[in-house]
Amino acid sequence: MSIGITPASASIVVGGKQLYTAVATYANGPTANVTAQVTWTASDPSTVSIGASALAFGLKAGRPVTITATLGGLTSNPASLTVTPPPGGLVLDWGVDESGELGNGTIASYSDFPVAVSGSQNAIAVAAGGGFNLAVRADGTVEAWGLNNFGQLGNGSTTNSSVPQPVANLTGAIDVKAGSGLSVALKTDGTVWAWGWNSNGQLGNGTNTDSHVPVQVQSLSGAVAIAAGWTFAMALKSDGSVWAWGFNGNGQLGNGGTASANVPGQVPGLTGVIDVKEGTAHSLALKSDGSVWAWGYNLDSRGPIRKRRQHRQQCARAGAGPLRGGGDRRRRPVQHGLEIRRHCLDLGR
Repeated sequence: MSIGITPASASIVVGGKQLYTAVATYANGPTANVTAQVTWTASDPSTVSIGASALAFGLKAGRPVTITATLGGLTSNPASLTVTPPPGGLVLDWGVDESGELGNGTIASYSDFPVAVSGSQNAIAVAAGGGFNLAVRADGTVEAWGLNNFGQLGNGSTTNSSVPQPVANLTGAIDVKAGSGLSVALKTDGTVWAWGWNSNGQLGNGTNTDSHVPVQVQSLSGAVAIAAGWTFAMALKSDGSVWAWGFNGNGQLGNGGTASANVPGQVPGLTGVIDVKEGTAHSLALKSDGSVWAWGYNLDSRGPIRKRRQHRQQCARAGAGPLRGGGDRRRRPVQHGLEIRRHCLDLGR
């Protein structure tokens, strides 16, 4: 007896699926499909995932992967499966879907593998927050979907949505970030806009009142990058300075204290910065000399301290675009600061 696989060659996009069949050929000629006790293997599990169901999932684009089936001591000839990038600008989402955060028009418990967000063509940037997501389209508009209890979808309501909704009165956007009920956008003119939860001044507009539509962050211009933690935000200006606002209970604003601020304040003693990133309650800055500085949640660190570079993995990649993760719990937890993420988002190219 010998074992074969059909199809012998196939191609899928990232997030796509391919069902395989094991075929046994007996010595006297008859053939039969075999399902029980077959072990399926992919030569590169980081590119293709396949299990006992014989259903292969494309996890990332790459070189062709070989698929084999083993039954007893017999192993099939390899089949070839190629995973290609999704169409440019397609947004993929996976994880928990309790509030419509997968964006495909359904409410489900979760999805273990990437699904395409409805109508998500031509996206240039994405961000995943606590139960909701944001995407910037090529025309500079922003869409949001998922949980909306604080107005973080920016459409003037507090109603959840399982499909992308346009953010009101916002154009010229080039990047977005998301926290816990907090949405932040950077515009081409260097201004920063925020909407959603504002109990600690994280909208940066001088108030502590939630907003269901975007409001401009006060006294901030010339921004070239943004970051959003759980309940605080940061902006990097073109002069290399860093500004922060919102909750400061762990010193994440970097000003030496722990008082929250509802308007941006400069992080003192920090210059020559070229990028900023956030954790749940800590902040990071990359300087032009290659050094990395961190402040915030670290038991007792309240001002910028120099740190060596470290690689931090958030979620499994699904495509060739930048990855963002968000939320407070996941089916397969990945620790990130103080939170455990519950869904992931990827922008295919």
